[in-house]
Amino acid sequence: MITSGKAYHQATGYNRYRMNGHVLDWAHPPVLYKTYPGSPAIGLPQASPCPRIPLWRLAAGKDPISQPPEADFELLSRICVLSYGVTAKSGGSGHEFYFRSAASAGALYPCELYLAAVGVRELGDGIYHYGVHPQGLTLLRSGDFRSVTQSAVNAPEPFSLCFFITGIFFRCAWKYRKRALRYVLMDAGHLLENLILSLTSAHLRASVHYDFDDRALEDLLGVEKKQEGVLTCVAVQCESSPRPVNTAPVMDPLPESIRAAGRVSEKETSYAEIESLYLHSRSLPAPDREAPDLLQSLGPVSEAWADIDPVDPIPTDLPYPDALIHRRSKRNFIAHPLPADRFSRLLNLLVDSMRRDPPFGHRYGSAVATGFLAGDIHGVEPGFYLIDPIHRKIGRLFKGYFLSRMASACLDQDWLKNASLHFLFLTNLDIIDQTWGPRSYRYAMLTAGRLGQMIYTGATAQGLGCCGIGALYDGEAKALLGLNESSALLYLVAVGAVKRF
Repeated sequence: MITSGKAYHQATGYNRYRMNGHVLDWAHPPVLYKTYPGSPAIGLPQASPCPRIPLWRLAAGKDPISQPPEADFELLSRICVLSYGVTAKSGGSGHEFYFRSAASAGALYPCELYLAAVGVRELGDGIYHYGVHPQGLTLLRSGDFRSVTQSAVNAPEPFSLCFFITGIFFRCAWKYRKRALRYVLMDAGHLLENLILSLTSAHLRASVHYDFDDRALEDLLGVEKKQEGVLTCVAVQCESSPRPVNTAPVMDPLPESIRAAGRVSEKETSYAEIESLYLHSRSLPAPDREAPDLLQSLGPVSEAWADIDPVDPIPTDLPYPDALIHRRSKRNFIAHPLPADRFSRLLNLLVDSMRRDPPFGHRYGSAVATGFLAGDIHGVEPGFYLIDPIHRKIGRLFKGYFLSRMASACLDQDWLKNASLHFLFLTNLDIIDQTWGPRSYRYAMLTAGRLGQMIYTGATAQGLGCCGIGALYDGEAKALLGLNESSALLYLVAVGAVKRF
């Protein structure tokens, strides 16, 4: 039985000498869009264009929120579309594929977005599911359920909107089998970062929650825990004087037609490793555990740290949301030096993202340490570096060019060696488990995905290619980076110049 994140990570590790063959079941692929037959969706209104805000200003929170605006259906539509909407289509003749604003491992899009809405003009109070294709909201429960959501989330102050991100496990397990929970959590982090940016762009105050009563929210949303899990919540203040929170309507079990909507294939396989860790991670840790210093707990330690110099964006950078709309996983890297100013802007963007809600120092953000492998970057000596977001510094651990060896550790994906750098998301699995228990694995993977999405968006804004990698020979990556036995590389995001067509 899997009872900790470390046990799950080890049980799902790749080893080049012990890889089992796997043929995808193309006769029973997962459906990529959750629908509710018999429950018509409410079409989303055409939203007004989002202000073209510099991404760097948005990430740094340099536009203070004085008074949250009143939410209406049009604003809600814009938030949903920016967070997880369709950004492009490929194919035709009944074989269309729709790209979304959030990155996804294998383009399987295992996540779903729900919301509890109260006081949104032109939309009745209730619990809704956001349908991506076609776009619309399906009403699951009618009424004001803030007493349920605020109790489940344990939010310190009243809120009018609450978004919930879930993951449908088999969508990823169809391809990645027992390893799929890694990607589901990272994809949830990708979507979470998009949601945070869309809310910030709308001048809405939001708080991010990885801790909540899983059972209460599963019942509220009508999801079956073996098929679909609630992974994170974002509570939003939309008005200065929200209506008083009253007793919620009777919360009867949702009908089978709704609860069965999480089944995405006629032939699904359950993996004990995923089910076991998800169930064990439903327990909440004690709220007063002090966050560990992972920078000192990975094995190698830097003795010399250099400041991260602040930089200004340049006029040619794509603003938000243009960068979001044009974001794609691009891996056709070319061996070309990365200008120092572009690297500095990415580094500042990442640090600013780590310092936002939930900030580094909070247990959510402290479950991951970040670093990078520098390849061909003007003014930066090749090597392995860690990032200190609190003091805005980088520290070099080892000199040398490691990108080719890391490409080998990433299932021999040679295109990775042509990138300019690899951003790394690391953790000490023993320490975070001792501090927060099995739920800490959610913290680490969600945070890694959230920061990875910001790098994707920032790279796109500068016209750079970017691609995230979660598939790697875990032991080889650990040995390459000199990590101790209990530490691991969770996620890698490569950035560099790409071919132009």
